[in-house]
Amino acid sequence: MRRLPAALLGVVALSGCSGGAAPAASTPEPAGSGAAANAPSSSAPAAASASPQSGELIGVLIAAGSGSSPAAAAPVDSEKQSVELVYVESKPQKPPLKRLFFNVTLRNQRTEPRWFLLPSVVHPKDKMLKGGIDGVEVCTLQGGARVIAGRFLGTGGFQAVLLPPSAEVKLTKMPVDCWYPTLKECAVPIEVVIARQLTLGGEPAESWLGDKPMSDARGEASFESAKRASGKHAPGNKEVPAALTETNKVHLSLVISGG
Repeated sequence: MRRLPAALLGVVALSGCSGGAAPAASTPEPAGSGAAANAPSSSAPAAASASPQSGELIGVLIAAGSGSSPAAAAPVDSEKQSVELVYVESKPQKPPLKRLFFNVTLRNQRTEPRWFLLPSVVHPKDKMLKGGIDGVEVCTLQGGARVIAGRFLGTGGFQAVLLPPSAEVKLTKMPVDCWYPTLKECAVPIEVVIARQLTLGGEPAESWLGDKPMSDARGEASFESAKRASGKHAPGNKEVPAALTETNKVHLSLVISGG
């Protein structure tokens, strides 16, 4: 993948159990990515020095509290935190669902752990972090690194990985469900988030991921080898709000080849 300037490179995280289960029939809207309405216009990614390669996520770093306007000069420590995503392939499911697969590199060069959050699906009515969470599916990815991936379920659902300080891990074949009729329509603006803390209904998200929620700091792991580790439901299976502290947001445009 051709590298882009740090301020324009796709930045953030993802995860979820292998295969990324489709939303239940009783759920009117699949959980997933941030609303496209908050994304910058198509002219923002054009600041890159060249056209993006198929499958790259590119965007402008949005400093915490800056709304939808790109920061004039992003903080150095924010630029060091990043995720690179490269589109690998698509597999058709029950129409209109398609499962997209990405290779992902996550980096946390802070001196404290950080949560990396990415959508679990792309859909016209996604409400990542704007709806509630009613449960989580926890998987352990196998390979040269041990990575704990949480797929948080509900109308505000997302996928998340908690990385220790000075971490860099590569995740292969990460699934994201696409509910648009064509791959071309899956090329939508999304928002991804890095956070110091994540809570669900006032409870630390670490307690939702089991006894050892922190992933390894170095190595490579595959979603194809994911093993279900545990799961948890909110009390009464009722959605609880997700809350974040010390966040950095990135608005990205997803570029995918195909029809």
